[in-house]
Amino acid sequence: MHLTEVIERESRAIQRKGDAEPSLAVDVAEKGQTSSGQEGRREPNGIARQRVRHARPGAGKAPDFVHTQVTRPEQALLYRLSGDYNPLHASPQFAKMGGFDKPILHGLCTYGHAGRALLEHAAGSDPKRVKSMFARFVGVVFPGDTLVTEGWQLDGGKWVLSTKTQDGKQVLSNAVAEIAPA
Repeated sequence: MHLTEVIERESRAIQRKGDAEPSLAVDVAEKGQTSSGQEGRREPNGIARQRVRHARPGAGKAPDFVHTQVTRPEQALLYRLSGDYNPLHASPQFAKMGGFDKPILHGLCTYGHAGRALLEHAAGSDPKRVKSMFARFVGVVFPGDTLVTEGWQLDGGKWVLSTKTQDGKQVLSNAVAEIAPA
């Protein structure tokens, strides 16, 4: 599976003046071709990056899938095995210094939950079909939270995703993905 990072500079979705409400808005800036053929800007380290200003379904369009997953209370401790030993994810005292009541879940874990929902519902659980996935981290997830990922299918194998916690707080936004045909 090929996952590519999104660098997001906008703090909120911006609808351009004069735009009618489309069935979907995906506004990509600094688009080009990388050596691997991916759309995006080629960084000095060879990573393709794409700036997504906003990605959202049109008003009133129901999602093509809704996927609910409960994170485990000890999940942040398990994610330390990925090599991220930041005490913000394990130490209640350190989390309090960071302004949180308790340790927070790794962004990589949240991204993985959204990717898993996409894989199951859009790619028929075939990881070879997932060509790319981009997302912006906009909220905090605590171990034990329930994540709700919604996906809207577009033309050409493109998808827009949104992930929220059980209380409706957005944690991933401006998420777009591309799935190859079966």
